[in-house]
Amino acid sequence: MAGHYRYDRYIVKLPNGREVGLNDLGATEAFLDISAGGTITLRMRMRAGKSVTQTARVIEAHFSGPTGYWIAQWPDMTYPVRAEIRLAPGGTLISDTHFTDRSDKPRFGSVEHAVLRRATSGTVAQTRETS
Repeated sequence: MAGHYRYDRYIVKLPNGREVGLNDLGATEAFLDISAGGTITLRMRMRAGKSVTQTARVIEAHFSGPTGYWIAQWPDMTYPVRAEIRLAPGGTLISDTHFTDRSDKPRFGSVEHAVLRRATSGTVAQTRETS
């Protein structure tokens, strides 16, 4: 599962039914780097030209075949978050995260759905240069 992935689809469904995507967040594209050492790094390129990078520490991960979950601690959150993960053919990673911590009022009740594809080595080099 370790590798460099590009977001093909990213949607957060808010409790009121509204859906928010990368474009709504001001991002033109996003990548996820999963290390074998237990970190997940999100890189987003913003419309204004800046790159935003955030790294989470994986606290726990359990997989059986192509499905499982990881629990990660993101720097902007006070609690760890569990993401249900499925690996699909063709290097596709599908992730669903339910935000269930009531103390996190902005995120509570939201569901994040992401579809990521393993990126080519050319994309990796380009991302590293601009980050």
